[in-house]
Amino acid sequence: LRQSIHAALTDKMQLPSAAATEAKVLHEDFSAKYPLAILVAEDNLVNQKFIDYVLRKLGYGIVIANNGNEVLDKLSQGSFDLILMDVQMPEMDGLEATKAIRHQYGPMPYIVALTANAMTEDRNNCLSAGMDDYMSKPMKLDVIKTVLKRAFYKIHHLQMDV
Repeated sequence: LRQSIHAALTDKMQLPSAAATEAKVLHEDFSAKYPLAILVAEDNLVNQKFIDYVLRKLGYGIVIANNGNEVLDKLSQGSFDLILMDVQMPEMDGLEATKAIRHQYGPMPYIVALTANAMTEDRNNCLSAGMDDYMSKPMKLDVIKTVLKRAFYKIHHLQMDV
């Protein structure tokens, strides 16, 4: 509709389509520029599918854990640079899992809280538990990319200091 109206009012110039705009936002070269091994801790299937879709479009392959216990199991089996950690999960929530990770693994991996609770107190609780960053749900594409970039640079900086 937008293109039709625009074409009728102008010299038939084409506006970029929504697909072309999405292609610019979601581009697989992103992961080549900011390589990260990512573990996603999320119990909600819809959120899992959304995160998987976005990260795959950015060029990442991910591993998914449904709760904090699974996160600890996955960490014992392999190495991850970044964990996108839902705060409210069954069995072991994200705050408990983060405390266990920090106790066992130290400052790595980089942990980003994912939560629908967007109050300052919630953010502070996440950071106090040992998380490195915070994203509120619903997640926005530009915020996801910013958080991934920030994680990459902080991880790279930490590895350079060691």
